[in-house]
Amino acid sequence: MIPIANIYYMLSYSAGLLPEQRERFVTASGDNELLELFAQTFVRRLIPIMKRGFYKEYVTTAQETTAPRGKLVMRESMRLVPQPRVVSEVDEFTVDIVPNQLLKATLLKLSRDKSLTNDTLRQLQRSLRYFHDVTTIQVTSQHFAAWQFHRHNQHYHILLDICRIIHDYTMIDEADGRLRFIDFERTHRMHELFERFVRNFYKQHLPDYNVSREYLDWHVGRVVTGDRSLIPKMQTDICITNARRKLIIDTKYYEHTLMTTRYGAERVHSQNLYQLYSYLENAEVRPVMEGMLLYPQVDEPLDLVVELNGYPLTVATVNLNAHWTMIHQRLMALVERT
Repeated sequence: MIPIANIYYMLSYSAGLLPEQRERFVTASGDNELLELFAQTFVRRLIPIMKRGFYKEYVTTAQETTAPRGKLVMRESMRLVPQPRVVSEVDEFTVDIVPNQLLKATLLKLSRDKSLTNDTLRQLQRSLRYFHDVTTIQVTSQHFAAWQFHRHNQHYHILLDICRIIHDYTMIDEADGRLRFIDFERTHRMHELFERFVRNFYKQHLPDYNVSREYLDWHVGRVVTGDRSLIPKMQTDICITNARRKLIIDTKYYEHTLMTTRYGAERVHSQNLYQLYSYLENAEVRPVMEGMLLYPQVDEPLDLVVELNGYPLTVATVNLNAHWTMIHQRLMALVERT
């Protein structure tokens, strides 16, 4: 079982959030502590935005009126004939926009949970007073996907990432009505979390590299017959790249790191090697091309470094049950040595 404190760090990094110094080296032992940590982080990062003033945008609203202002909508107005009303559109500079609606929805969701400490609940409820002009919405994934960030609203980015975590990874416990984080391992979502955590960890801690997922095209030669577009693209988990070096990391999350043959011998999963090798063969070439298969440690640590058809390749594990400082050191050592 991965410690709750480490789940907190992994979730934070998966959202692109580097925990503040005061949020590091936390100790937590249960679901309510994990929710408490994120509730405290959410409130702490919300306060500067409330002090600064909520971000506003122009929103166009249409209304039937006898005293038109703004833009007259002729098509809709014609439908009202012979009534003495028209439809007009007005641009209003307002706080009632999606980012603020998401903040309010998250405040409401957290403030209804009585497992949080009294101090945190008071802060949540106090913050809600600032949202009286913001509509209450039912949050969907489309609310997060549709919103575009730019230099005027960039200060909302981290806070909305915290909102996404709370809405994506919590659910109401039917037994006691409490809000709980999902069991990542039981719901088979740990691979998703592990991949996002590792990718964003390296984004935060390798400033001299570009860290991202990449789409790769197969090196297809002449098309003899048929449609070339039928050949699918490949998508890597993590590419760490600069002008000289490209390291492709493929993360895997298995109950058992190695596969066991019918004769009882342990081996690296062959399909994982094939996949990583295909990435290296088809990626944009750098002077140094390297690959890594990275797994969570299950039993014994694994450290295998080989050369595969000219490519340095590492197969390694990271112990997610260790103290966070050890996880940090391990991940940094893996990319520094290759």
